[in-house]
Amino acid sequence: MNSITHWADRAISTWRNEKIPLLPGVSMTYIAEVEQVLGFAFPSDFKELYTKVNGFADSAMNPHMFSLWPLDAIYKQYLQALDEQDLMLQGPDEDFIAFCDFMISSHTIGFDITKPGIYLSYDRREIAAKSFSECIEMMNFEPGLLY
Repeated sequence: MNSITHWADRAISTWRNEKIPLLPGVSMTYIAEVEQVLGFAFPSDFKELYTKVNGFADSAMNPHMFSLWPLDAIYKQYLQALDEQDLMLQGPDEDFIAFCDFMISSHTIGFDITKPGIYLSYDRREIAAKSFSECIEMMNFEPGLLY
């Protein structure tokens, strides 16, 4: 078993033990379609997890109050954020793609498409993890690092 599969299976097992409702995984074809529209290639660890589970169902949260979004929600939130920024006549935040929120959107966690890593987005953006898989591990086992 490779390390990507190991961390993904561990995360899924943790969520199932916590009774978090999970959505069935999506196809690589669908991920590629979303990537094309967003103009961003998700990292391999993201794709590995999302082909197994497509985030949490019904905006569920883990016991640490993180909600992992389905791919449709990631896509729609990004486009909505761009539309809202355009309406406010400010430059759109085109370089941030959120995939998770904490405590019902106290802040979001996502990709800065201009640089590697995972970022927390408040009124500012700061690095949270080196990789998507590291962020998921933190979300499950070291949540204080993401608050």
